[in-house]
Amino acid sequence: MIGENLEKIFSLERKVIVLTGATGGIGSALAKGLASVGAEMVLCGTSMEKLSMLQEEIENFNGKAKGFVLDIGNMDSIKQCVKDINQEYAKIDVLINCAGINKREGFLDVEEETYDKIMDVNLKGLFFFSQEIIKIMIEAKSGNIINIASHNSF
Repeated sequence: MIGENLEKIFSLERKVIVLTGATGGIGSALAKGLASVGAEMVLCGTSMEKLSMLQEEIENFNGKAKGFVLDIGNMDSIKQCVKDINQEYAKIDVLINCAGINKREGFLDVEEETYDKIMDVNLKGLFFFSQEIIKIMIEAKSGNIINIASHNSF
């Protein structure tokens, strides 16, 4: 009895989950795991080739997924991606921000251009992508956001 109730409470069946950074290590593991328990995965990443491979892998195990190209460090790409997602899905239940970049170099060696690119992706992009998705969630009066970042993100 308790097990059945817990399954209902924590079920992801028919939940639409948008995942940025979907083709990275953590992102692809999350996508596969969440799809395996019923979530419909909206995969966002920079490479359509990698997104298609991940989508196919998920579908091979009877999961649901669709890929959308997103350069989260670019405002035009953010707006286009969210527009495309909104045309495809009536609601978004969860946004998981998992996109991020890092350049491994010493603190004193970081150039301004590198710093700006990291901030554009890891902070600014996350903020503005979330802002666009929240507009859809507010209209639906529902939604949750989960942000995942490495300790090296900022």
